[in-house]
Amino acid sequence: MGLDDPPYLEALDTYDALGRDPRQYADHGARGVSKAFLAIVERDAAPALRPGGRHGRSPRWDSVYEYLPWEDRRGSTPDQAHPMLEPLRALAGAGGDGRPSRERAESAFGAPWNEERAGERIRLLMEAGALPESARDRWGRVPEEWSSPLEADLGQDMAFDHRLMLADALGRLRGKIKYLPEALRFLVGERFPLSDLYEAVTAVAGRPLDKPNFWRMLTRSRSTRLVESTGEKASGTGRPGPPPTLYRFIPEIHALRLDPSLRFPFSGL
Repeated sequence: MGLDDPPYLEALDTYDALGRDPRQYADHGARGVSKAFLAIVERDAAPALRPGGRHGRSPRWDSVYEYLPWEDRRGSTPDQAHPMLEPLRALAGAGGDGRPSRERAESAFGAPWNEERAGERIRLLMEAGALPESARDRWGRVPEEWSSPLEADLGQDMAFDHRLMLADALGRLRGKIKYLPEALRFLVGERFPLSDLYEAVTAVAGRPLDKPNFWRMLTRSRSTRLVESTGEKASGTGRPGPPPTLYRFIPEIHALRLDPSLRFPFSGL
């Protein structure tokens, strides 16, 4: 993609399923293999991104939840079941046709909600035949008569198995922010209001946080304190009220791996 020295980069996985890229039948017959990476880059880096390969397109910024809407539970209440759980139960209960079991559906979409299992959930939806990717033929085409057995917002599909890669990356990042403060720093910068850190964590995790307990955990708790005040005030926020205090990660720990990982005060789902 033309990224030059991104601040954070790690290998995600290798994707080599037979037929994942329909060009294998049109071009040369060899299995298409992709190596995916997870990178955290600044938004201003977008103009520097370049299409990759002869079939590449110009990249752009999009919300991950346009493609994985079932992973965004920020508007849910603690006692609200995932809207996909009941139809998946009914679909699994029909049995046969390689459908996922009811137990798997309840484990992936039921309570307690585990936000890190994004890759498992999209694989289950594909096995259930709920996504257009699961209905594509060897040329990557979806039959005109196809319709999803689930009446739900299934988001925008992507080429090949790229939505699967996206779900795996989201699950990886959701786990990473719990034990690698450096990942959080790349999301909010060197100096930030606590509200920016709160919004970054909830956006990545896709679920609500108890704000007072979140701030208390990161600023006051002896065992989980990660940030400290810089004594400075933010400027040009465009928000009403007094300017918020700026914080930074404690220098001696921001690049370490935490053990044990943080237990963010998520609202129960």
